[in-house]
Amino acid sequence: MSSFDPRLILITALLALSACGFTPVYGPGSQAQALRGAVSFGTPDSPGAFELVRELELRFGVADEAIYRLAVDVALDETESVITRTSEIERFSITGVATFTLLNTDSDPVAKGTTQAFTSYSASGSPMATRAAREDAQSRLMVILADQIALRLAAEVS
Repeated sequence: MSSFDPRLILITALLALSACGFTPVYGPGSQAQALRGAVSFGTPDSPGAFELVRELELRFGVADEAIYRLAVDVALDETESVITRTSEIERFSITGVATFTLLNTDSDPVAKGTTQAFTSYSASGSPMATRAAREDAQSRLMVILADQIALRLAAEVS
């Protein structure tokens, strides 16, 4: 019977990663740290965009003197995903698409892209509970989109 030590695999993996030039995206001196406190955001024009900007500010911080400006456009599409035989809607899906452009102080694009995600919520018997579930699903969707945007920008901006 052989002795298996998972710590040995972890140490070997860390040594292999350090040998290939791996650096953590959010580590000290990383690209993500260079964006912290350096990004301003446009004025949100919808509740979804407001939540997305709030989530992005949590990731990048509020800029006193911004080096970059992030323009984000959010589009939401809600569809019925579960309909019973009696034509009652029991579940909805919300798809969110965020198109973003990071501009420098000269308004030159530094990075741009599109992210997409979806989430769902149940329609219950109560209109108030369904509304609360919809708002919660939209909030979760904005968190997912903000994470995707922040990760893409951290990877692309040098």
